[in-house]
Amino acid sequence: MAFLIDVMNIYDNSREEDIFNKQVPDNSLSIAPALDFIRKNYSQEFSMESLADLCNMSATHFRRTFASVMNTGALDYLIRIRIEKASLLLRTTDMPILNISEEVGFHSLSSFNRHFSSIVGEAPRDWRKKMSQIHDLSILKNTGWMTPPKI
Repeated sequence: MAFLIDVMNIYDNSREEDIFNKQVPDNSLSIAPALDFIRKNYSQEFSMESLADLCNMSATHFRRTFASVMNTGALDYLIRIRIEKASLLLRTTDMPILNISEEVGFHSLSSFNRHFSSIVGEAPRDWRKKMSQIHDLSILKNTGWMTPPKI
């Protein structure tokens, strides 16, 4: 998983550089336990020091290593994972936005709205409404005609 993330980071940053000339940091696999922990426990409260301990690093070294490998801080990465999970719930469920924000680990609705808006570009309510309109226009809505009628 960490290798794929490294490849994606290299590709994203290679707009002006040759992808084959870019060096992968030697310490990229050292943060793999933290990445795995974040993905599995994104909704829970944990400290960056605990992530550093998982990787057998000091907190300062962990922050520096994480930022150099992922091109973002560990807290920003956690917030992005939470927003990604929230967007999935907004699209696929009718759960109230407050419940979704709590489900993905935010402790206040205002914090969730602020982070969601800064990452996605619009408020969760507006985004959900737009996604439901896109789904209504989708061909997936009309797949029922392919199944035989129930007798």
